[in-house]
Amino acid sequence: MRRRLTARRGVLSALVGPTLRAMRPAPVAGALAAALLVVAVPAVLGLDLEPDDHARLLRFAAVCAATGLAFTFDDPAKPTTLAVPVPSRWPAAIRGAFGLAAFTAWWAAAVTLTYAGADELRLPVPGLTLEAVTIAALALAASAVTCRFSARGVGGPIAAPAALGLALAVAVAPTTPPMFVPAIVRGTVWTAVHERWAALLALVLAAIVTAVAAPARPTARRTTASCRHRDSASTGSSGCGSGR
Repeated sequence: MRRRLTARRGVLSALVGPTLRAMRPAPVAGALAAALLVVAVPAVLGLDLEPDDHARLLRFAAVCAATGLAFTFDDPAKPTTLAVPVPSRWPAAIRGAFGLAAFTAWWAAAVTLTYAGADELRLPVPGLTLEAVTIAALALAASAVTCRFSARGVGGPIAAPAALGLALAVAVAPTTPPMFVPAIVRGTVWTAVHERWAALLALVLAAIVTAVAAPARPTARRTTASCRHRDSASTGSSGCGSGR
């Protein structure tokens, strides 16, 4: 058992470099950088904002940053990959972990920048962090699902607007109180709202795990290429689609 765990750790370590190099860093990095500029505006211009205004900026910036995570699971090499020596969920898990790590680092920088540009600012950072992580998870879920069912392995152009739509749906959901309550609200109302956020995060994480862990279905291109390979390897074979 210990040898097996050690071997798996070695394989995962060897997968990290190639998997990260195969990712599309430009959309993720661009969205995170643009979102950081959103919260930097008050600090750069010296604006004196109310705490709830800073909270709105952080929420808006989190949505902007999440659109970049919608490209996390894009894999343009998917149509040419007939077989891999490891389960497909392993590279997907590395991509998802990297996306969450990048968003976590961005969120820490955004909160630090917000406090640096304000005097005596008090924000409910744990609750805002829960909201931001849930929005990021929605984007990752959209990316995982769209890439899973994309024959080309590129789901970002669909997942990004889908993530925005999901965030908007959460914002306008007819709940009482609403999912986005002012940052000046405290007490039982704030607690009740963020219990709903925690439940939503658990559901979204379960959806991501399901999309990543489910066995990959072969695309039409893979099936055709596999058939040609078997036909060329077996002389006299009638082929996959001959019906004999």
